[in-house]
Amino acid sequence: MNARIALLCSLLYSLLRSLACSLLVCSLCLLAFSPIAHAANEPTADGLSKTCEGFRTESKATLDKAFCRGYMIGWRAGLEGAQFPDDKGVLQMVTFASDMNQGDMAKQFLLYMDNHPEEKDALPKFALMHAMVDGSLVKVVPAQPLPAQPAPPPAAPAPKPKGK
Repeated sequence: MNARIALLCSLLYSLLRSLACSLLVCSLCLLAFSPIAHAANEPTADGLSKTCEGFRTESKATLDKAFCRGYMIGWRAGLEGAQFPDDKGVLQMVTFASDMNQGDMAKQFLLYMDNHPEEKDALPKFALMHAMVDGSLVKVVPAQPLPAQPAPPPAAPAPKPKGK
């Protein structure tokens, strides 16, 4: 019985080890041959636009389209509601069009890159912001001040230790 368990454990270990190797090799191949891999070394707006090309048509889902969609989701999540002071010290906030989705963002980005080839070597996050502002999909508006919060009640005094 112990020999069977040892054999089963050995087979399971070999299977897991080969599966882990397969996953590693697959992942490395995807990274090496994906167009965004070249942009990962030197991120450029041109690299992102090549990755987002699938959004020009209603083509089937691809790894590049998934990466593009993920980039758009992360970029939006990182900026939505962000507040910062402008050059006059007035607090501003980033807002997005409520009906905008990642496909709309990708299409606007591609259109912007077609019309602004001078931005091909820019960082993608900056070119994407320029594209969204150009397409009126994002706005920077004065932030509404947060309502004043009432002060917390004073803490109760600590009880005095009883004397001996």
